[in-house]
Amino acid sequence: MDAAIIPPNYQGDNRGRYDYGPPGCALQVNIVEEWRSHFVIEENIMELVCTAIMPAEDLKTSCHVDRFADFKCRDPVRGEHLRADHLVKGVLETRLENHGKAVAGQSKYTKLDEATAAEFESILAKLDSYGGPELGELVEQYGIRNPNGDCKVLPPVPFNLMFQSTIGPSAAAPIFLQPETAPLVDNETLGHFLVRIYLFLLKTGADPARVRFRQHLNNEMAHYACDYWAAELSTKVTLDKKVLGPRFKKDATAIEAAVATLAQTTLARPADELVQNAVITLPDIVEHTRKYTPNVIEQSFGNGRILYSVLEHVHWHRPDDVTRGVLSLPMLVAPTKVLIAPLSSNQVIQPSAKKLAARLRRLHIANDADSSSTSIDKRYACAQ
Repeated sequence: MDAAIIPPNYQGDNRGRYDYGPPGCALQVNIVEEWRSHFVIEENIMELVCTAIMPAEDLKTSCHVDRFADFKCRDPVRGEHLRADHLVKGVLETRLENHGKAVAGQSKYTKLDEATAAEFESILAKLDSYGGPELGELVEQYGIRNPNGDCKVLPPVPFNLMFQSTIGPSAAAPIFLQPETAPLVDNETLGHFLVRIYLFLLKTGADPARVRFRQHLNNEMAHYACDYWAAELSTKVTLDKKVLGPRFKKDATAIEAAVATLAQTTLARPADELVQNAVITLPDIVEHTRKYTPNVIEQSFGNGRILYSVLEHVHWHRPDDVTRGVLSLPMLVAPTKVLIAPLSSNQVIQPSAKKLAARLRRLHIANDADSSSTSIDKRYACAQ
């Protein structure tokens, strides 16, 4: 895994960036190719590649500039910016976890009174419905501080999620990286794509016991959305703190599903009437119309998140040796498809092994050759 993902030594606002090594590059390409096969080809969906940047006026018109935001709290001492809802959630969950340890008899942890513990549970259950002012009240009421240094944080303020830059020689034209746009769906279409997305995640190696779909609350959705569902993959950070498995809170909002073409009546125009009277008598026309709202479904995937989560889901170690880690990637996305391991170290065999490896590469089958004198079982184990 160390060779697949290389974390550069970035600090501050630049932290969280990663480079991919050769195995990571191949894994990412394979995931994208499987996405294209699974959705574009199998679903017969037309694929478009759009510019990554858009003029500010366009996104101002769509309200992205003004409304595409989360709330953050700033730690003035350490200079850190913390997402407000994540801060509240992390602190309250930690207090409840410590409460549980205290109840279990671990004296170094603080025990909460039952009313406070129940109140924390209630807040966490509906945390996604809180806006900036409500989050600020929670921070103040419960003395929530930055866990990194125990410093007091400032009240929450909106933080625009758009990435702004400039373009042109004068740098006078503001631009933004293109955001998500226009997810409107009906129940049947929604259900179809939820299943397709779930199957895609399983194909890439996601553990079905650690995948769920969660419907966003109204205040979580983008301003242009009428419904929003997120596929969530549990990782080691959240595995012990969330209930896994599909959980649907309510039926998705139903809207119209298709655009009907209005019927057009063909009008008879008798030539003789037009010639003789210079008029045309039009018959009464009765129009029957059906109105539909056009629907668009947006499948937005963060390939980096999928890649990271899959690597964790498929990683395990041998029962007799925790240092012998294994990545059991599905064949579809595995960077290396074939291991060529000659049973003999006889030099006569080596040219044949090299020819086989070259032939497989010409067929676009990634492979690795191990002609060492190590026993075949150990070479096979290393390939896993």
